[in-house]
Amino acid sequence: MSHRGLVLGLFVLLLVSACKERPRNNVPPRSAAPPAEPTPTAEERPDASADAQETTPGADADLELAVDSGPTAPAMPSTDSIRWGFQPKQLDVMRETSVDLWVEWPGANLDKFRCEWDPGDRSGIHEGCRISHIFEGGMADRKVSLLVTYEGNRVYGESQTLPLERLPVHELAGTPRQLPPPPAPASGNRTVFAALHRAPDEADWKGLTAALGTVSPSLVLLFFNYGVSASEATAALEHLNGLGGLTTLPVFCNRSRLDAAAPTVKSQTVTPHGDDNAPPFRHAFMHAGTLYALLDPGQDEFRPAQEKWLLESLEAGKVMAHRVVVSCAPLRSYTGKGASELEPKFRWYEKLLRGDVSLLVSGLEPVYFQGQYGDQPTLNAGCVTGKPGRLLGTSVDQERTLSIVDFVTGRPPQVHPVSPKDVSLVLDQSAIPLRVGDYLKNM
Repeated sequence: MSHRGLVLGLFVLLLVSACKERPRNNVPPRSAAPPAEPTPTAEERPDASADAQETTPGADADLELAVDSGPTAPAMPSTDSIRWGFQPKQLDVMRETSVDLWVEWPGANLDKFRCEWDPGDRSGIHEGCRISHIFEGGMADRKVSLLVTYEGNRVYGESQTLPLERLPVHELAGTPRQLPPPPAPASGNRTVFAALHRAPDEADWKGLTAALGTVSPSLVLLFFNYGVSASEATAALEHLNGLGGLTTLPVFCNRSRLDAAAPTVKSQTVTPHGDDNAPPFRHAFMHAGTLYALLDPGQDEFRPAQEKWLLESLEAGKVMAHRVVVSCAPLRSYTGKGASELEPKFRWYEKLLRGDVSLLVSGLEPVYFQGQYGDQPTLNAGCVTGKPGRLLGTSVDQERTLSIVDFVTGRPPQVHPVSPKDVSLVLDQSAIPLRVGDYLKNM
């Protein structure tokens, strides 16, 4: 090859290389298109109509999504038509009772609803629009509640009382409210326990004198629950003992104004009993076949000595028809006023049972109550002067009460509460609750 031909060849080679490296306006190279998939036939497509709807031009603007809203709510007529109840209509007394509980709702499919029952007897919730439930005990009314729901939402709810059977009340034959006459002297005696909670005025003395004349007791034990002086107490005792045929002895529950001149009463109908007596405060005596032991409320510091004295007096008096312990303070309180109590209770209670005490009488609290403390019969005398109080668990003040007790040989003490204004009728005790604190009412 000639020199001229060689130069021409190099020029052509440079020109070709320059053309290959020339930029192309920054346009990226095209990638290869993916291979097209074959279009399925109508038979091969699972939902041809749905695809057609999706691929139809402009369909997005009119597209409606189907939302699953769950089970359809049942037809619900007005709840005013719901009727429910129970059969039988009352519970048996002191027996278990099987009761059918039912719901009726015309026009509604109750299978779609949930019925929940609370029988009110602490047995929990029971389900079903028609069930049977056993109520046990037969001691009280029951409040039955029904709740109807759908999908957890309250539809209806109501409560009704299922009453305990009301037994007919018949007045017992031979137990009229008329105050009976006092027992014959040969078989026993009538004792009156009168609690003064303030100094009596002239009208009080007149009423009390008239009441004692009608009641005809042979012994009166007068509780002084206020700060009486020796002279005032002497005048009161002389007034009552001057009525004739009556012995009145004091029980000093408040000794704040008393001194060594505290009055004592001597009577031929009262015989001292046992040793270590210190009347008028601590005193054991016999009267008409009954032993009375008066506790001294001011001897708390000598309690063991008084406990020993009481037990010895009761043991020596077991030949008597009745043994009565008279204490200002009761074993347990009858009111919510925080009054004093016999302490320690278990020791006093033991001694009372060992001494076979017919009745423990207290007078410190201005309420009347007769009942049992365990196996020990008790009586709180009430209130003759001052404001009567309220028993535990009650909301009504009592009326003034004079407590009359007949002690008859061979029978438990018969207690007759009367109003000082009218002692001819025994007070109605139906309003007094069956249980007051730790006491159970005598029926």
